[in-house]
Amino acid sequence: MATDADAALALANLQIVDATPATLRCSDCHRLAVGAVKLPCCKANICHTCSVVLYDTCPIYAHRSVTRGDCKPNKELREAVRARRSTDREKYGSEHREEIVRRRVKREDVERERAEREANRRDSGCIATHREEKLEHEKLEQEECERAKREIAAHKEVERFRGPSKRLQPTPVALPSIPLKECGVCNYDVSVDQCIPITPTEDVVCFQCFEEGVKPLFEKALLHEHEYPARWGATLLDPAHFAKLLPPSFATKWMFRQREYDRPAKEKVYCRHLVAFNESSNAALKNPTDSRAVDAECSTLFWRTEAHLDGKTITLQDLLYNLNAYFAVKLRSDQTSSTQTWEALERSVDILQYTLQFQFILAELPRFDPINENARDEFLGEVEQIEYLAASVTTPAALQRQQAHALHPIIASALALYRERHDAFVEELDARAVEARAAGRLELATLDRSQHDPDLVPLRTMTRSALANAASDPPNATRWRDIHHLLSLRLDGLRMLMIVHFLPQSPNLVEHYFAKIHLNDEIIELITAYEEAGPKLIQQAANGLVDVMESRDLLGERYNELVERVQPAIVTAIPGFASKEELTHIKPAIVTATGAFAAPDVFAALQHA
Repeated sequence: MATDADAALALANLQIVDATPATLRCSDCHRLAVGAVKLPCCKANICHTCSVVLYDTCPIYAHRSVTRGDCKPNKELREAVRARRSTDREKYGSEHREEIVRRRVKREDVERERAEREANRRDSGCIATHREEKLEHEKLEQEECERAKREIAAHKEVERFRGPSKRLQPTPVALPSIPLKECGVCNYDVSVDQCIPITPTEDVVCFQCFEEGVKPLFEKALLHEHEYPARWGATLLDPAHFAKLLPPSFATKWMFRQREYDRPAKEKVYCRHLVAFNESSNAALKNPTDSRAVDAECSTLFWRTEAHLDGKTITLQDLLYNLNAYFAVKLRSDQTSSTQTWEALERSVDILQYTLQFQFILAELPRFDPINENARDEFLGEVEQIEYLAASVTTPAALQRQQAHALHPIIASALALYRERHDAFVEELDARAVEARAAGRLELATLDRSQHDPDLVPLRTMTRSALANAASDPPNATRWRDIHHLLSLRLDGLRMLMIVHFLPQSPNLVEHYFAKIHLNDEIIELITAYEEAGPKLIQQAANGLVDVMESRDLLGERYNELVERVQPAIVTAIPGFASKEELTHIKPAIVTATGAFAAPDVFAALQHA
């Protein structure tokens, strides 16, 4: 009966919007404020859906800055909305049940009257009379059909002689029946005027299924680039086709986010601090050519590398900072031809400060990421400028303007320190860039192989079935979602274990993969233990069988396969810690079989070999 009430409430949602009090509506989308939160700027209340897609500004007063974290839950309004929904559910559910009972009683009355008439006709011996009535009825129907044919012929003749704008419109002879269509999600029959077409497909959904199944696709695409574009199966969805069903501010947010997603990767502007951040940089959106756009939230997270600097570098940076202030004063006070020299000195000090700090950021960079190549290119660009400026400020004319015989001692010390570390730093950056490219190719190869692995097909099917069971079995929805998460983690683990098909690889890559695999296994074991401790779930036959233990065995088999592949190298590598010569001897075997992941000390030793 709860399902009938939900269906009735879903069908009535479009008619009861005006009946909802204004105090219970969302100030943005004007629907019932489910999961209401209060905006700190204007004290207006918005629903949970609108708060998810909040785009750094107040939806009521767009010039005010506000984020989702600033919004506080409105408990009183949530209780009022919950009571309102409960009342509506009971009201429309009872009306729906009464309508079903009324139709059933009416149908039974009609059947009973028909049976009584048939019995009376047989008892009174009126079979002959009934036959005559039937013949007369058929004769009348035939005459009516002939008359209709004559009228149609006459109507066509009249229409043929009328102009296109004056042709007669057909006159309905009876009220048309309201056509119904089946919702493609919940399979309920919905009247045509209340169903929502999924353009450009031929599917239709009811309002409730749109709110729960289609609208979240756009909201996820707005938040995460990997969810873009929104898809209905294999079909791309355009929010313009659903403009009337989405919040008023959604179109603007989608336009900015689409512009960001559709920009080619080489043209995208990232925070110069190279920090992964989950919000857009406003500076980047306003000026795409500015390669130094900075997010305020991450501007202090990455370049605080003073903790990694040695004492000599810190001392030189302090001296360069003071020297920069001195050159700035000279530049403002000197209006002669020496201006260009002071500008070059000030610029060289700035770049030297930046470069000395740059040589300590390698530990902060992600191990396998394209930004390693970007860091290398940026560093080499700064190096070119340093050498050019150093040459320009040491010419005889420039030294005469400075009233000096040689380069300033502080700048000379900074140049010597940077040049001393230059070759080793560039070599390490090159190695990191090569590893990043190898990791990218390996990711693509494992992903492609997983798409064609027959053992993963049933696991993918069970993953989808577990999610469908969460909708079919509401009392156990949380446990079904946990099982869906568990199966998804096993899929990820199996994809990572496919590295065995692409060995040999760099030891660093294998170490990276196995760190992720072991972390994944810990989470899997925790969720599995929790599910096994709970009562056994009832399988939903309509969605397919979900066997948690089957994929667990598959994961163990693949793990053992990889361990067997690299075990000989582990046995060979473990005794090899004795001397640097022995490490050099066994290093090719370790790299070839990639078995050093099980012996972390080997990595530490190989770095110095």
